[in-house]
Amino acid sequence: MKDWIKNLLELQTADLRTKRMKMRLNEIPKEKEQITKSLSIGEAKVAQSKVQLLEAEKDLRKIESKIEEVKEKIKGLQNKSTMVKKNDEYKALLTEIENCKVTIGGFENKQIQALDDVDAAKQSSAEAQKALQYMKDEANENIEELDELAEGLQEEIDEMMKARKQLVEKVDKRVYPLYRRLIQKPGEPLTRIHNNTCGNCHLKLTPQTLNDAKKEMVATCDTCGHLIYFSTE
Repeated sequence: MKDWIKNLLELQTADLRTKRMKMRLNEIPKEKEQITKSLSIGEAKVAQSKVQLLEAEKDLRKIESKIEEVKEKIKGLQNKSTMVKKNDEYKALLTEIENCKVTIGGFENKQIQALDDVDAAKQSSAEAQKALQYMKDEANENIEELDELAEGLQEEIDEMMKARKQLVEKVDKRVYPLYRRLIQKPGEPLTRIHNNTCGNCHLKLTPQTLNDAKKEMVATCDTCGHLIYFSTE
């Protein structure tokens, strides 16, 4: 294999690795943002559960207040009954008192349901807070891992960029300008020929191009323009 191919392949290997590392590095902020978004969903659930608990407690207090109002009314009716002299009026007061007791019974049934609702809301709120704390712990761990990964990638990229200068110096000056343009695009700038087709676009090469490549001359694909080389290895 001629030096222009070997040296360019060495540079390409380094550049493609650096390219992949940069792409991975660029993905990290988005991943961290997604983690933060998932936390906001958990926080919203906690906030919602707290509102539901407050509403359940509010409903319970309303029922308890109504029960106390009716109890006070019964006390008033009982006091009034001690001062009534007519039998009809006394019976009417007793009937009203009994009706109030029935009303209290209805409110007490609602109170039982309201207490159950409060307990359920408390449990739901506690579970939401527990889930959020788990999410926070996991998020902090994941973010820490991503930060460590980013730091490691950046260090390796910096090292690769320092070493790149020496690799570039060994590359044939005739092919480097074309290589530099191709490395910005998808695929390998210098690609191997497979079954008489370009390793980049996979289209068949002309006989003249194949002949040049087999002689290890500088050759490019007739279709995509990528540098090509022939190898039996």
